Amino acid sequence: MYTNGQVGDTLKMHMKIIKCFTGHQYDVALSAHHVLPSLLKNWNFKTDVNNIVVILKKLIVDAHDAVSQVLVKVLKKCNSLDQLKFYLQLVQALKLEKIDINPTVAEHILNGLRSKEPSPILKEIESLICQFEGTSIESSAIPHPRDMNLPELENHLIQLESKGMETRGVLRLLINEHCRCGNIERVLELRKSFHSKGYRESAGMKTSLMHAYIMNDHLDDALSLYSSIKEQHPNFKIDEFKIVDLACLLIKSQQFTRALEILKYEAQFRRIQGGPQLVKNCWKLLGACEDEMELQKLFSMLIQLKYCTPSNIILGPLVKIHLKKENLDKAVSVYKECVTNYKCTPLQLELLSAVVRAEKLDLMQEVLNYSAQVHGSESMVVPCIASFAQNGLYKILGKFLLEVSAISKEEMEKRCERWVYENNLLALETLAKACQPLRSNVIDKPVLYTSIMKIHSINNDCEAAVSFYRELVRNEIEIPKNVSNELLQLVQRCKYELPQELA
Repeated sequence: MYTNGQVGDTLKMHMKIIKCFTGHQYDVALSAHHVLPSLLKNWNFKTDVNNIVVILKKLIVDAHDAVSQVLVKVLKKCNSLDQLKFYLQLVQALKLEKIDINPTVAEHILNGLRSKEPSPILKEIESLICQFEGTSIESSAIPHPRDMNLPELENHLIQLESKGMETRGVLRLLINEHCRCGNIERVLELRKSFHSKGYRESAGMKTSLMHAYIMNDHLDDALSLYSSIKEQHPNFKIDEFKIVDLACLLIKSQQFTRALEILKYEAQFRRIQGGPQLVKNCWKLLGACEDEMELQKLFSMLIQLKYCTPSNIILGPLVKIHLKKENLDKAVSVYKECVTNYKCTPLQLELLSAVVRAEKLDLMQEVLNYSAQVHGSESMVVPCIASFAQNGLYKILGKFLLEVSAISKEEMEKRCERWVYENNLLALETLAKACQPLRSNVIDKPVLYTSIMKIHSINNDCEAAVSFYRELVRNEIEIPKNVSNELLQLVQRCKYELPQELA
């Protein structure tokens, strides 16, 4: 009989000796104590699975948990799909030979699988592990960490740590989730735990962390991670929105030049995709500029490097910067340039409202004339009505309504809906007062009155709703059915007792 000393210390030698005696009158007894360390140390994912199974069958005689040890430790070595495919073949071969593993180990393996990136191969391995005799089906019912919410992930981490099991995957998910939620203190704790266990942060993790720092105004930490990514993962492409957000934080921190440098640097080594998903980020970036010259320079760069394209949203900050400073002449001048150069009308209503409030009718006319070049003269009627109404100028609005030839019913309804959404009671009441002496075909009064009652209903303001209803009755206005319905629903919901004359 051959002893363990004769078998040798390499995996190749183990296989050779067993092959020599398998199927013959001789038998080979192997000691798991000597063979397992060598087997795992010399593990090769290209080895014939059947040879490994032969060795494991021999080891079971000496140690029943030999298979379990191999499955658990080899799983930790699996870092690619090819290696997982090999692992799947190994499990299939063990299943074919009717070699079982105990339920505790099966659960351990299942948890290890769930810590890895999901794939069809993983699902197949999970299914096979659950088929081993004695394996608890309940363990397979445990949701994958990627399907857990934050409290569940935290509890899962505690469970894994208490059992001394692999925690890398759960820690990674927790760090990403806390990053998304902006829980920086918890992120720092988890990162400390992550590093203490010898795990290394991937480029993807670093970008998530970087963005979390950006969203919480931790500029130095964000820049440190950005530099780390560039040095250690030079070929990794950071999401464009994260780059733009980093530039935004730099500008807020009075580091305009550094922001431009990063935007330029990123555009040098890849093609910037831009697109709709980046519009909001670019808009915030432009809005962070407080200096007119810097804003113009930044805008030109974003367009040139294709981070974004001119639109009402992107051009808005170019007008807004002057509205904030109440420089209406400059605001109108920039607006006219936007119309001429880009056929866009950024902040049209806000600009109209500002010049109307300032009673600068000449500027208002300029805005209307230029807007008409893009939208047509008829389409400017409703914005003009809105600018008067939102500023409570019912007398001017009344005169304007007498002069207009046609008002788009559809556009006016949309404007009323928007005022309801904005809870802008002033605009609706101003319009109602201005159009009271006018014919119903000028403004759809039922829609207008219903919108006013809707706001009272949204605010649960029964007193105001009743007062408005009384006013309609007093002025002998035909009350739309929708207005009555809104009032009834409001008083019933609030258990408000209607005055006797309205009950």
